[in-house]
Amino acid sequence: MAIEPTLKLDFHKSQIEVLQSPHRFNVLVAGRRFGKTDLAIKKTIIEGLREEQDGRSLLDIGVWIVGPTF
Repeated sequence: MAIEPTLKLDFHKSQIEVLQSPHRFNVLVAGRRFGKTDLAIKKTIIEGLREEQDGRSLLDIGVWIVGPTF
C-alpha cells in the first residue's frame, strides 16, 4: 500500500486574500510579521504542483520567487 504525502499549508485571513487574487503578479507591502516569505514559499509550492491551467499543461515550466534583498 502506497502512502500519499500530504501538505498542511496554514494561512491567515490576509494571506488568503492575496492567494485568491486573480492577478498574475502580486506586489505586497506588509509589516514584519505578516508572513510574506512564508506566503511566497507556500504559493510557489502550490503553483509548482499544479498540472494544468486553462487546458494547458504546466508540467514543464518553472516557478520563480522574486523579491528584494539587502
